Amino acid sequence: MAALRETLRRIDRYNPTSLIVLLTVSLLAAYAGIAVLLWKVFGDPFYLAPPLEAFQTPAPQPGRPPLADVVNWALYSITHTLYGPLVFHVLASLFTFAACAAVLRRAASSNLPIAIFYLFFLTHILFHFEVFALRDTIPFTACMAGFVYAACLPRSSRRAAGMGLFAGLGWMTRATGVLFIPWIILFAWRRSGTCSDRLKEAALALTIFIVVSSPWQAVIISHEGKPSLSPFPGNGALNAVKGNNELSTSIYPWIDLDYLDSDLDKFVNQKYGGFKFSALLDYIQKRPFECLMLQVKKTLVFFAPFYTPPYDGEVVMTDDGAHALIKNPRLVTYNARLWPAYVFTAAALLGFIGFLFRMNSARPLDGVIFWMFALFILLHFLIWMETRFRLPIDPILFMGGALFYYRQYFRDGETHSTGAPSSLP
Repeated sequence: MAALRETLRRIDRYNPTSLIVLLTVSLLAAYAGIAVLLWKVFGDPFYLAPPLEAFQTPAPQPGRPPLADVVNWALYSITHTLYGPLVFHVLASLFTFAACAAVLRRAASSNLPIAIFYLFFLTHILFHFEVFALRDTIPFTACMAGFVYAACLPRSSRRAAGMGLFAGLGWMTRATGVLFIPWIILFAWRRSGTCSDRLKEAALALTIFIVVSSPWQAVIISHEGKPSLSPFPGNGALNAVKGNNELSTSIYPWIDLDYLDSDLDKFVNQKYGGFKFSALLDYIQKRPFECLMLQVKKTLVFFAPFYTPPYDGEVVMTDDGAHALIKNPRLVTYNARLWPAYVFTAAALLGFIGFLFRMNSARPLDGVIFWMFALFILLHFLIWMETRFRLPIDPILFMGGALFYYRQYFRDGETHSTGAPSSLP
């Protein structure tokens, strides 16, 4: 125990900038190891990536933000290999870690939260697999991390400019980035100062957000004839009804709801006349208890440390067409082989739950983490939750977990052996 505490003291005395740079660079070695792991398991490090056609002809659609696809296409066109886009996604992951670590250092004035966060981030194998999937997840995560960094800056003008920039880039990357709008308003309003100062900060951030995201709005207007702030790709009602109906409930969260698409189309068209928000309201009104239990399941899935949905298989309909059954379920390879890494993810998520109970709204970072989590999970209550949907906010949740363990055991807490306050700075 004495050796451990001495190690922690040495970490805490290390230059914070040098420590962050060292840990960030060390993640490159981790990605080399993950590439080897993917080779051994799947025979190809890009096994999880979309087909090559997705990188050859970018065609922005109004329901799909174009930024990640355009960057992937540009890098693939230059390098003629998927390693070009991979460099972009690795850099986005490294930026995510560095931004979160810098915020933790500023908030705690200690290197220990950085060390705890690094342990959680390094062992989050599902997040690192997503880097090699070359989807929009990692770039969007980087935008969220940059937004958190900007939201915690002390100067109002820099804070507003940073929030607006990363919010615009985030919304250009994933449609659910529309959440940045209420986040901007909330974080500007929670700042100290006069009402006029808060309004100016929010106005500046929103103006920059609009300017940065205007190219995608131009695409939407060219297709639909009007701008849109929908947080859902394509038909928002489709996603809401798909995640909240009696047919999906019969197989959720055990298997991917995409297996149900064709049968769900028939079911919804026959019962509700199509995917409309009125179908969602009808389901809530007629099955309130089932709907409540569905939200409980979504919450449990949100905090699941393993990959969800946990099974692959076939979906078959019952004779009456009112229920779905899973045939020949098979445990997803992730869950069969990666359980040691899930231990650390579970510790991080449990730490975040502890953070929720012990957070102090007077601390700026605590408020930022809480409100980003609250609005993020609320949006996914409207659709459905899977691991791939939660990954963008995982680094922020892990920040909360790192702060909880630091405050509980190294700062605000007491030692288990003597009951005396910790002497660590």
